[in-house]
Amino acid sequence: MPALPPSGETAPARARPPTLRAALSSSDNALNTVRLVLATLVIFGHAFPLGGFDAVVAGPFIYVGWHGAAVEGFFVISGYLILASAHRLPLRAFLWRRFLRIYPGYAVALLVTAFVTAPLGTILGAHWDPTTALRYVARSLTLKAGDLPVGADIPWPSTWNGSLWTLFYEALAYVGVSLLLASPGVRTRLREIVVAIAVAATIGHIAIVQLGAAATLPEPFATLTTSGMRLWAFFAWGMLAYVLADRLAPTRPSTIAAGATVLVMLCTPALTWTYPVMLIALPALLLGVGALARTRLGARNDLSYGLYVYAFPIQQLLILAGATSLGWVTAAALCLAFTLPVAWASWTLVERPALQHKDLVPAAHP
Repeated sequence: MPALPPSGETAPARARPPTLRAALSSSDNALNTVRLVLATLVIFGHAFPLGGFDAVVAGPFIYVGWHGAAVEGFFVISGYLILASAHRLPLRAFLWRRFLRIYPGYAVALLVTAFVTAPLGTILGAHWDPTTALRYVARSLTLKAGDLPVGADIPWPSTWNGSLWTLFYEALAYVGVSLLLASPGVRTRLREIVVAIAVAATIGHIAIVQLGAAATLPEPFATLTTSGMRLWAFFAWGMLAYVLADRLAPTRPSTIAAGATVLVMLCTPALTWTYPVMLIALPALLLGVGALARTRLGARNDLSYGLYVYAFPIQQLLILAGATSLGWVTAAALCLAFTLPVAWASWTLVERPALQHKDLVPAAHP
């Protein structure tokens, strides 16, 4: 039995957990690790459509890859970090740093896909010609990535790199945040405005993504609206977490509960209410893990972006080489093993050198 405090003294108060803002402002946060895990989940999830594998069924639970939720998770983390960056930096510095973070790596990934991966595929039976490759690169420079057909009899022949499509919506979110913060009076009422945005995004998500309201629009607006609202809703909830970060204090039990909720949502048939629950549970899980986990994996060398933009074409090469015969787990693990050094090269030779030019646009407010 613990000893009682001496007479006249009170027991020391139990320390409160740090707020989300304090935890994620520290250099000890694990958000880069979380992003590495998400990029890995995209690889293992893409193994199903790219390899033509059947779903894994265990009783009421169904697993066909969690790549969709992983992409949504990227947008949650972006929503938090991008609003934090825009709130801290002048507009020009914010936009310059966002450009340096995504565009050089994206442009090189386009070139590698068109003029390295696709030509290598010809050894394995794919078709490639330089004119089509040049057109693909030119059409995709706006961040609206086009398709570069594989030209072979595989489960996903329509394009060599199907992961790049989300970067267009990511860039539009950056523009939206910059316009928001540049509007008069927004900074003084940022919390209320972001709450309203998150509520509107949730309603839009239900109406457009779940109930199919965008189907009345002509193409390509129907697809753009549906895909955009799906991702921007999670981005908005990441923004919401940022403006409420001083009032949120993630704990291990709350993060585990959020993880269990996400797991159930992912492994059971989707219903209309599934995504509204995910809009709450996924940010709670990812930001909670980022705040509580004590790991420095990926802190100095952020390979998550390179993993994301290069895994798809490498996976296509492996499928052409017959990796499907090894089963989806082994095929995905091979893709991860082959992509990691490419991601390291992307970070070392392209992304990090680009970020070294961030101070060309001063970050100090005039």
